[in-house]
Amino acid sequence: MGSFIKTKSEYELYSPNKSVLVELSCIKSALYYSVKKDGRERYGKSKLGMIIGKTDSLPVDLLYGNEIVYIKETEIKGREFTVYGRCEKRVENSVHYEVGVKNGDINYTLDIRVFDDGVAFRYEFTPDAGLYVFGEHTEFTLEKKSTVYASFGCRHPQCNTALNGRDTLCYECTYDEYDPKKPLVASERIKRIDKSNENRFYDYVLTPMTVKFSDGTFGAILESDVINYYGSNLRPLGGYRFGLNTL
Repeated sequence: MGSFIKTKSEYELYSPNKSVLVELSCIKSALYYSVKKDGRERYGKSKLGMIIGKTDSLPVDLLYGNEIVYIKETEIKGREFTVYGRCEKRVENSVHYEVGVKNGDINYTLDIRVFDDGVAFRYEFTPDAGLYVFGEHTEFTLEKKSTVYASFGCRHPQCNTALNGRDTLCYECTYDEYDPKKPLVASERIKRIDKSNENRFYDYVLTPMTVKFSDGTFGAILESDVINYYGSNLRPLGGYRFGLNTL
């Protein structure tokens, strides 16, 4: 069993073989997380939270005012899944942590799954909380001296013509290497491919985004099992930080 350990100000959520650790903390009623792999921090302390609500009332900002009220854990062994593009099956083990959070009149769940080689998480709300996301606080803080391979999407005129001329983008596009210490700026090569010089097109990058850590190992940030919204992308904030942007 992975099991979690509560310290003075945080919870330690482990993978089955304890090689991956998620440190979940509630500091001054704000939620944060970090991720370690084999004892080395890969993702530093990062914010959690969003702004959610209904169309007929003011949205609720869940950045502050949080209280962790319970954690339930379930070990999942031998789950078989298909690796798309390779036509092969693999088996994975994980620990599923259901983290109950209370924020005023809203109760919601952080669904965190810790695998031996990665982490997945999502927010789960009841309809009473509202069905609309008005903003995101969720962030990913990369290890310092890491680099990323990212794509801004393609807005080549031929793609727009194929999509009835809408101001849209195509996911089939070129990746380049960027330094996340500073906000990402599209390379001239990318702008030539897109045939676009409008910087407003380059204020976010698409998922998946590949991360090369300082020791030469790799990771990725991507979406999975997306329900009830179109998808997500990432806002490069500089300082090795990326903000989640749900569409």
